[in-house]
Amino acid sequence: MQDKGAVLPLDLDQFKEVNELNGHHVGDRLLREVAETLSLNLGHRGVIARLGGDEFSLLLKDMDAEQAVAIAQYIVQLLKGSGLEQNNNGCGSPPVSASPFELSSSLVYGRR
Repeated sequence: MQDKGAVLPLDLDQFKEVNELNGHHVGDRLLREVAETLSLNLGHRGVIARLGGDEFSLLLKDMDAEQAVAIAQYIVQLLKGSGLEQNNNGCGSPPVSASPFELSSSLVYGRR
């Protein structure tokens, strides 16, 4: 049996503008809300991590690249529908940029 997985890097679009126009407290709140939304809706599918700044990554288990693309599309819709795309000054953020790629079982489990 071959194990499969995918990595889905996420970048919050226009996050820098949110921080600069509204202050870091608004940006911090946005990051917490995005993390909570991802965790509640996708935490059962793998590992979610904030890499730094406005970057998150999901390590998705039992998924190929095609399924990861579907998850990326779901995330964009999920975050758009959450009300997070508008801050107090009307600047849009998220949506997100996502570029999934598939992992082989050797990469997922450290085998050679």
